[in-house]
Amino acid sequence: MDPVTYKITSDLVPEYAGRRVIVRTHDPAELVREVCESSLANVEYVQLLSPEISPESLSSLLGWGRDLPVDIVIDRPAADFSNLYSFSNLIDQHPMRATIKVEPGFLRQ
Repeated sequence: MDPVTYKITSDLVPEYAGRRVIVRTHDPAELVREVCESSLANVEYVQLLSPEISPESLSSLLGWGRDLPVDIVIDRPAADFSNLYSFSNLIDQHPMRATIKVEPGFLRQ
């Protein structure tokens, strides 16, 4: 297996068969439509590029890719932090983590 992990969009998953990938998307429903579960063996995790996702789109991850880690990118920590609550229903099926942009004032001294 290739030692490199590629960050790709969901439409490129078939082209990277047999390679480790991180699948990035703004729309989980699109991800579920484009990536069949048999292709998930090489997916390290899914990266959602925004916490502002409609509940309908987010619910598409329920029952899909069970135990596949999901990373939520938070670019505006102060404004987007409360959006993380909408992901709580995924915790039982997916390991969850958040990638938070560090801004000045992140650490109080």
